[in-house]
Amino acid sequence: MSAGEAAYEQCNFAAAENYFNKAADQAKSFELSDRRLWQTLDAIAQVYAAQGKYDRAEEAERRALVMEKVWLGPEHPIVASSLDHLGVFYMMAQGRYAEAEPLLESSLAIREKVSGPNHPDVAASLVHLAELYQHQGRYSKADSFLKRSLTIQENALGPQHPAVAATLDDLGLLFAAEGKYPQAESFERRAISVYREALGSHHCELAAALRSYATLLEKMNRPAESDQAEREAFTIMEDNLRAEDRVALRTCHLGFLHWYQVPPNP
Repeated sequence: MSAGEAAYEQCNFAAAENYFNKAADQAKSFELSDRRLWQTLDAIAQVYAAQGKYDRAEEAERRALVMEKVWLGPEHPIVASSLDHLGVFYMMAQGRYAEAEPLLESSLAIREKVSGPNHPDVAASLVHLAELYQHQGRYSKADSFLKRSLTIQENALGPQHPAVAATLDDLGLLFAAEGKYPQAESFERRAISVYREALGSHHCELAAALRSYATLLEKMNRPAESDQAEREAFTIMEDNLRAEDRVALRTCHLGFLHWYQVPPNP
């Protein structure tokens, strides 16, 4: 699993899928109560989703969720994580917002009950619900959830954590969608700064934030700056991916599923 996780973190999704498929083959010999089976299914579901294979992602995540509920109970943190992942897949796939919302709300409710209102996992659920609200044009609610999430993350994880950067990026996207470009730029610049500090100058999450910033600068009629940000983003992705994997450039941003999550205790 560790090789697959490393490949996923670098947005090398084809390699990650290969590693996790091998792990899944090995997991077929496990008892259904063996958590390694659920973990493998969950991991490969995220890799499928990163490549746009949402039907296969949904199938793997649903299999994991059924076993988790049976062996861990319906309010376990791992169940909450799978509900969250499945809700995100629905949201990203074909705009299946009506199906995504109850899953994300259930995940949030479990996490608040089990871990308390100020846990990083709660922040993760808040972010994903905020993204859903933004897609639906419910900007005020999205703003409230993102700002609550940011406060939780800064207090629990520190201001230079990648999860903080991801939420700052989301706030930038939200304000850009509302046409509030100066505020959006402030959030995007902060996100890029935190990513550079936390992950270095060659990580795919930094590339995703740079692309968001490039799009914003284009809307602000600053084409030279936009081109510069876009070129830096593309260079980072080329450095991270093999030639045959460069199609994954457009899906790199699904890496938020990794950074937002804090692995639940067994």
